Amino acid sequence: MGASTFIPLERVWAMLKACLSVGWTSRPTAHNHRIFLEDGRIYPSLPLGEHGHRRDAEVKAGHVRNLARQLGIEECARREIPEAFS
Repeated sequence: MGASTFIPLERVWAMLKACLSVGWTSRPTAHNHRIFLEDGRIYPSLPLGEHGHRRDAEVKAGHVRNLARQLGIEECARREIPEAFS
């Protein structure tokens, strides 16, 4: 699987809940979700998913890998969503 593998946003939210030691919130913007961590860090560019706002949105695995790398949770993210890293 590569960067074009799609991961449901619900799995991304579950991964963040399991892997982050600090609290976080997500706020949608016109094109992305912004992830705000309680320690002041921000991840500004997790896409809303293909075709914008949808209930069953999915994002490409490359975005999940970048999110995990930027937040320093790559090892945990590999356990939670292994198909995003294969």
